[in-house]
Amino acid sequence: MIQRIQTVYLILATVSMAVCAAVVCPFGVLLTAASAVAALLSLCAVFLYRRRLLQAAACRILCVAGVAIATVAALWRPQGAGPAAAVWAAAAAAAAAVLWFLAHRAVMKDEKLVRSLDRIR
Repeated sequence: MIQRIQTVYLILATVSMAVCAAVVCPFGVLLTAASAVAALLSLCAVFLYRRRLLQAAACRILCVAGVAIATVAALWRPQGAGPAAAVWAAAAAAAAAVLWFLAHRAVMKDEKLVRSLDRIR
């Protein structure tokens, strides 16, 4: 069901994590790589629409990763990086985590609907 709302949530989360990866560059390679990997996994989750339970699991894992990235970006202040970059990176990662949570809810709603329709047959 590629036209469902979770696709929109996942694409917005991908864009948000791409922004986080672009902004977080002064913080270091590890945080930038984690943000970029989360963005790529979010994009891959869009195409798991035929395997709803796997898509839901990916959303759960990405939500935890988004919270972790937001926490690290907000708390870690390396020398030479301004506080504005940390705020933008943390806000983008937190927004992605919220979007992944909403996507997970939408996927589980679809799964519940499909299971109820299978039961009727």
